[in-house]
Amino acid sequence: KYPPEVNKITKVGSFMTINYELILSLKPDLIIDYKENVKTQRFAKKNNIKILSLKHKSLKDIYDSIILIGKILNKTDKS
Repeated sequence: KYPPEVNKITKVGSFMTINYELILSLKPDLIIDYKENVKTQRFAKKNNIKILSLKHKSLKDIYDSIILIGKILNKTDKS
């Protein structure tokens, strides 16, 4: 079960469909995606948005990604 705060986050799409116009309107500092998502990587580069592309081929990859995101966001205590 997700914490209630999750309901306050703007959803910009799903795994297969992403609303790039909405992403631009939110003016993000960083986009976090998966390595195979070349379209989002091109979008970020074209719009000068930092991007972190993560590998998720195994449970270890996912765990490592959680730790890395915690470090980047200065939230290691929560990651």
